[in-house]
Amino acid sequence: MSEPEDKDLVFPKELVSNAIKNSVDSVITFDTPYQHEKVPQQVSNIVETSIKRLAQLDRPYKYIVTCVIMQNNGAGFHTASSAFWDSCDGTFVHKVEGKNLYVLTTVYCLSL
Repeated sequence: MSEPEDKDLVFPKELVSNAIKNSVDSVITFDTPYQHEKVPQQVSNIVETSIKRLAQLDRPYKYIVTCVIMQNNGAGFHTASSAFWDSCDGTFVHKVEGKNLYVLTTVYCLSL
């Protein structure tokens, strides 16, 4: 796998990071209570806002965004993912550990 020559094909980690952090922060704060009935809408809002912000970067990528919200009650939570791709593709994981909940948002960026 060779390095991309076009600067648009260099994985924009900082831009992706900012887009995801801002998307999560617009829905969840450190003190947001865990309310089971609100979680589906919160997850949907985070994913949809993330995709919109990523699309606004106007980069030659397709994006996959996943989000998990879990109550912070001492239970364990483990996750893993693996990918085989070109050097211009990338992934970013944003974790929020709030007083009442955990939020794990993952973005996969695949060059066109």
